Amino acid sequence: MMDKELKGRIVEVNELTDSLKKQMYELFITYFVVTEKVFMDDMEKKDKVLLLCDERTGTIKGFSTIEMIYTTVGNTSIKAIFSGD
Repeated sequence: MMDKELKGRIVEVNELTDSLKKQMYELFITYFVVTEKVFMDDMEKKDKVLLLCDERTGTIKGFSTIEMIYTTVGNTSIKAIFSGD
């Protein structure tokens, strides 16, 4: 058995607490260079976030933002998902 287990959950962006957003930003900047304002502004354009958290501690270990896209192709309405970070 692995020492660290991750638990995934999908959260609406408007339900994220400031604390969760800050944790996400701190994780993000360990790999990418971006200001907090740019990060937060981009997140507000998204619909949902897939969070991967340490099952024991609840610490965020990974995430991906999700934007729902609704469009029409020909005569067919489609729904697409854009996964960002």
